[in-house]
Amino acid sequence: MSRYENYTATSSNYDDNRAPLGLHIIRRVMDGVRTHAGSPRLLDAGCGTGAYLAALRGNGGTLVGLELNAAMLARARAKLDAFDDVVMDHGSVLSMPYGDGEFDLVMFNQVLHHLDGEDGEDNDWPGLRQALVETRRVLRSGGVLLINTCTQQQLADGFWYAPLIPAAIERMARRYISVLALDRLLADHGLRPFAREVPTEDTFYGERALDPAGPFDHAWRNGDSVWALTTPTELMQALQQLQTMHDAETVDAFLAQREQLRHSLGQCIFIEARRV
Repeated sequence: MSRYENYTATSSNYDDNRAPLGLHIIRRVMDGVRTHAGSPRLLDAGCGTGAYLAALRGNGGTLVGLELNAAMLARARAKLDAFDDVVMDHGSVLSMPYGDGEFDLVMFNQVLHHLDGEDGEDNDWPGLRQALVETRRVLRSGGVLLINTCTQQQLADGFWYAPLIPAAIERMARRYISVLALDRLLADHGLRPFAREVPTEDTFYGERALDPAGPFDHAWRNGDSVWALTTPTELMQALQQLQTMHDAETVDAFLAQREQLRHSLGQCIFIEARRV
């Protein structure tokens, strides 16, 4: 599904440098849905390696993961096939293999920016629009859509390494629909936005969160698809800049300053919408 990230190649070490963010928000939304459905069905649309599903399972109801990339899906199945409350399916969010009204909750975790190209704003987000058509179809009346996405400011200031790769960040920002435009698009597709929340403590970073040597490691860079948008020259320049900070022993101060920004902005925003 991604137009720029080779998830077949990155699937083997993706989980080593990536963590599910905002689980407390998702659990709260699940609890709210559970009051309307005794045994709710949740769809993680574009579930990747199943990190969110693995963290959320065991809370009641049925969790369904939908993933198009075969290698990412294989990683998810290796984690989750043994559990009766999780179902893994192969397929696209643009044509979901489910009947009408099957789910009480659908969530997209950092998926929307993979649906359209850099010119998403100019071409009216056709991929995103189709995904929303499918989302409304598979949600029951009154069901909830939960979107985990980023604002343009979060992309620029929520990730410590962003100043090293400004051109790639700019390209990535054009793939993210603004929150206001997303609200309008949701409403146009019969999905009424009603809540937003920014988790400021959690991060997408894995265990090597603030490893100042991380960007030198290809596997580390696989934890954030923005690195796939760098040109070879841009990557070389970023690593040279980082090496200069290491040599000058200024990298710790740089990380501290960047983390202060992240704590104020967060790395993502969750948007809830209800099917009307």
